[in-house]
Amino acid sequence: MTTNNAESVNNIFKGIRSRPVAGIVEFSFEKLNEYFVDRWGKARSLLDKGQQWGLIAHEHLGDAENRSVNQLAAPYGPERMIYGVRGAGGTNIGGESHGGRHYKVDLRSGDCTCMTPQLLHLPCSHLITACRARGFCFKSPTYLSPYYARSNTIKIWEASFEPYLDPSQWPEYEGVEYVPDASLLKPKKGRRRKKRLKGDMNEAQSRASADYSTGDFDEDRSQNRCSKCHRFCSQCKCKKKKNLNEKERPQQALERGLGISHGERYSSLCLAQILIYTYSVLLIIISWVCLGLYFCLILIKF
Repeated sequence: MTTNNAESVNNIFKGIRSRPVAGIVEFSFEKLNEYFVDRWGKARSLLDKGQQWGLIAHEHLGDAENRSVNQLAAPYGPERMIYGVRGAGGTNIGGESHGGRHYKVDLRSGDCTCMTPQLLHLPCSHLITACRARGFCFKSPTYLSPYYARSNTIKIWEASFEPYLDPSQWPEYEGVEYVPDASLLKPKKGRRRKKRLKGDMNEAQSRASADYSTGDFDEDRSQNRCSKCHRFCSQCKCKKKKNLNEKERPQQALERGLGISHGERYSSLCLAQILIYTYSVLLIIISWVCLGLYFCLILIKF
């Protein structure tokens, strides 16, 4: 079983996976730098257009503000800044009407009983209603996490890569020298053979299972059942019958199905040969008789 990250990496390195390690490292470095620069440019352009918050926060705030219009807030202890918010009634999926639900909002901690601010760190519609009743700004850092701001998004994709120099400008290496092993060199003729190492979740019961699998998810093959007779494969005879039928000739299978024995088949062949010989002799005699009659008629006319 592969994850989305593994599929993404395979898609990126599809064309260079057979290149040397140095080429793969260089390609990865340039791709990452290009990706960071592209993301930084998009975030910068959106911030210049006036989009202060991210897409998720922007859509959530718009929806919450629209729902807060039909809600009422009542103070419960103004010093503690606790409000009770009653939502508008509606109709459920079954067509039954229900009254407005009640929620408790604490403006000091920014919590609500709907649990949206605690989970998403975004103000819910009830919190927005209470903030409007109190005169607070619901976009303050107390209620809206600054991590949704475009300014912080730009900081994520800021330039963090430095251009590398060519090998002629590198400092001299004084460490251990490594020599490649000629016995491990791959043959250059023919297509390069590739091997995919499967995990236990998608491991098949084959030779690869014995080589790479731990055996935790392997099933006992003796418990497999036939799809036709639903017996255990060790007791099933469907496969044996199929192999015997494939070895027989079509004519023999037909004769076996009709119940014809070997002696009856030999006698039927002899009878057929005698009938064919007799029929050919009769045709020859009839043709000679017709030819003689034709010559007799010609002689009578003359």
